Amino acid sequence: MDSECDAGQKCLLGSCKPDACAPNETFCRAGSVYKCAADGTASALSESCATGSHCDDSTAACVPDVCKPGADVCQGNQVAHCKGDGSGLEDVKECGKKQVCREGACRSIVCDPNTSVCDGDRIKSCNENGTTLTVAKTCDGDEHCSLSGNVPSCIPNTCTSLQLQCQGDSVLQCNTAGTAFESVTDCAASGQVCYAGACQPKVCESGTFSCQSGNVALCVHNGASNELFQTCATDQFCDSTVAACKPKICTPGVLGCSGNVLATCDGAGSSYLATGAVDCTATNQMCEAGACKAIACTPNGLFCQSGDVFQCNALGTGAARVTDCTDSYQYCAQSGSVAFCAADVCTADMALCNGNTATKCNADGSGYSVGTDCGADKVCISGTCQNKICVPNAPSCSNGNSVICSSQGTAYYSNQICASTQYCSAATGTCVQDVCPAAGQGCVGEVLGTCNAEGSALTAGGTDCKTSGKLCTLSGCAATATDTLGASVSSSSGSSDYKTYGAVVYVTAARELTGIQLYFAGSYTPSVRWVVYASTTQSGPYTPVFDKPIPPTSNSSTSSLQSSGAISVPLSAGKFYYFGVQMTGYTDFGYESTSAQRYTSFGHALGAYSAATQSTPPTSFTFSPNTNYPAMTLLTKLP
Repeated sequence: MDSECDAGQKCLLGSCKPDACAPNETFCRAGSVYKCAADGTASALSESCATGSHCDDSTAACVPDVCKPGADVCQGNQVAHCKGDGSGLEDVKECGKKQVCREGACRSIVCDPNTSVCDGDRIKSCNENGTTLTVAKTCDGDEHCSLSGNVPSCIPNTCTSLQLQCQGDSVLQCNTAGTAFESVTDCAASGQVCYAGACQPKVCESGTFSCQSGNVALCVHNGASNELFQTCATDQFCDSTVAACKPKICTPGVLGCSGNVLATCDGAGSSYLATGAVDCTATNQMCEAGACKAIACTPNGLFCQSGDVFQCNALGTGAARVTDCTDSYQYCAQSGSVAFCAADVCTADMALCNGNTATKCNADGSGYSVGTDCGADKVCISGTCQNKICVPNAPSCSNGNSVICSSQGTAYYSNQICASTQYCSAATGTCVQDVCPAAGQGCVGEVLGTCNAEGSALTAGGTDCKTSGKLCTLSGCAATATDTLGASVSSSSGSSDYKTYGAVVYVTAARELTGIQLYFAGSYTPSVRWVVYASTTQSGPYTPVFDKPIPPTSNSSTSSLQSSGAISVPLSAGKFYYFGVQMTGYTDFGYESTSAQRYTSFGHALGAYSAATQSTPPTSFTFSPNTNYPAMTLLTKLP
């Protein structure tokens, strides 16, 4: 019973098999490129990616590594870990507003970038990203570090009268004697900070990042001001939650998709506005490219369309051709969730037969249309139902020859052309030997009568000799029969050491052979062996049934009638017999050549057979009918 395979399976060779991969698909496995087999049940390595490269899942191709496998790297103001295959970053961590990512680690802001400060009697310089202070100079013993404006320097252990400078959030002023600094104002008391020797409004937390005018700013000057730290690119926005440049998630002011919600992007490109947003799920649609679109197919599914293999996109809103099936010999086949190019079952649009149903091949070559069952009395040939006129492969007779019915029973073909010594048997539909001379007087089964026109049987009437205990001869009923095959009007001579000569007769009535007589002569006393062979077919092989050495009755060099003497050889109706002699030395045989058929009282003579042989008669031989008849007489009686 037909049934569908479960999800994740496909039909292969009559049974459901697990899906291994999409047919002919290339994909990544263990860092190398693999290709799926055409039936989707197995895959094989297609390309090994070299060192410094990896297999990209999106393209199923070897591409250069995007980072050093296993290393920690900075991505903007985030620290991330490079995947083991170098294909991308993972474990991303924000460094926050008081740290900056450098050399694969989040590092605290400890100073204003690219500035110098006093640290006791030492001048220290801040690096370009504010993460490290290094000693630039140490003042001598009679000096101290002092800021002039915002520039540190080593000066004698005195100060300029009324000079102002900052110490933390306190304003210090040099006394009038120029011998020391004294605290004059605590800026913190008024919520301010000290910078450049004066209290100034506190605008930020010193050493902290923030977003200013769409870029990343760093709080400097002890919190008195923000300075540009990083300019965000045109495809980025400054994320105020972490004070870092991030890729824009949408195009400012343009409709886009937030999940499956259709909404307008804000002015920064950082998020979608809730105002005017539409949930596409409510209308059983999917949000794609700034519009709610109808679901057209199973997401990522394979299917057949226009004779080729298509794959649905991830949202199910559209599909693209992934395999182009060759129209001349392929069609797209669907098996469960898998579609693939398969070999045509038949020639597209051709009228043909599906068993005994007259049908037409589908336009894509994938199979047959419903068609018409031709039934028991007709047969489908080349897409049409044709009448049966005969039994398939059965022989029969037509115009005296054997014909055979075609394998489908719709026509006859020539099987055998019956020879002049044969007729076509209605019982078997094949050519068989004549049993009597056509339209002439003859014997059939010891009945003497007139033979029909085809030589297959006697006409009505006739004389049954057996009723009187006699056999049939061509001249009437008798106790014995003497049948002569040919007259000695020609001769055949030879000098072979051993020669076999005689005639073949098709026997139609059971008899007992009592003697053989043959005209021949030898130049010296020959050794003579009288032989009889039998076969179930005309062509043979013939095998010996009688072999007897008998001295010749005459050693004259003139041909004379030689006799086998009294012998007893049973002859069976329906068999072919060869009667003859084997001799040595120079021989001369008498025979008659004629196209007239020669019949005996017990059968039909088919012609002569002669051959050079060895010292003993052959164990078998083959025979073809001919028009030469030995000057031979055969003596028979009832068995």
